[in-house]
Amino acid sequence: MVVFDTPIMEGDGNMDYKGYNIAPMRTFSMFEIKAKGQGKVPAPLSGKYTDATSARQAVDQYLSSLLKGKTNGKTKVSGTG
Repeated sequence: MVVFDTPIMEGDGNMDYKGYNIAPMRTFSMFEIKAKGQGKVPAPLSGKYTDATSARQAVDQYLSSLLKGKTNGKTKVSGTG
């Protein structure tokens, strides 16, 4: 899968960005991050954003935290005794 740094805007206002879909909420001038296809949005990305730029920054921050080796809630440490 190729991931582009440049957001791709669709006709309905949704924006594909680094594997996530940034969608405007219809009732407010807010944005939310959705998973592309099926799946759940990670907890750090769930919420509402005042603009698409803030949502993109949240995605960037989340992805960079994964690259630095921080746990995403699924990593388990097992000790040997």
